[in-house]
Amino acid sequence: MQDLITFIKSYDHFYIFGHRDPDADCICSQLALSMFLSRNGIQSTLFAELPLRRPEIAELGKYFTDCTDDISRNNKTAAIILDCSTPKRTGKFAEIIKSLSYAVIDHHKTGELTGAAGYIDPDAPSTTLLVHRLIKKCSRFLLKRRQNSFLPDSAPTQGFSDILKRIHQMR
Repeated sequence: MQDLITFIKSYDHFYIFGHRDPDADCICSQLALSMFLSRNGIQSTLFAELPLRRPEIAELGKYFTDCTDDISRNNKTAAIILDCSTPKRTGKFAEIIKSLSYAVIDHHKTGELTGAAGYIDPDAPSTTLLVHRLIKKCSRFLLKRRQNSFLPDSAPTQGFSDILKRIHQMR
C-alpha cells in the first residue's frame, strides 16, 4: 500500500474510474476516495458510463461525468482505477487511462497490478473496504496538504460511515 500512498502524494489531480456497468461497490468506492482527496486539498474528477443503470445507484450519477474532452495530460495529473485492475475493464475510458500514469485499487481474485502503483487484496469483500483502509493508513501523511485547516482530525474519514451504511441498506 505504501507505493499507492507515494503515488497519491505525487499528484495534484486524479481522474477516478471504475468498471463498465458499475455496481454500488464501484461507485461508492469512487465517491469515498474522491471525498477523501478533496478534504486533503487534492482535486479529483469522477468518471462512469452514464446514465448509471442500476436503480440502487442511479441517483448518484449526478456526481460523475462521462465526458473526457477536458482531461489534461500533464505531470501533475494521474488516474486511479477502482474495482477492476485493467484499463480495458473501464470500457470507453481505457485508452485515456493508458495515456496517463495510473494506479489500481481492486479486490477481485483476477486482479493484477497493471499500473504504476496499486492495492489489490482478493481476500477483501469489497473495494470500498480497501479505500477505507487506505484512508485510515494515509490520513496522517496527507493531512499536511489539507487546505481546510478548520476540519477536525477525524474529517478525512467522516462521511465514509454514511457510504458504508448506504451500501448495507442496498443489500
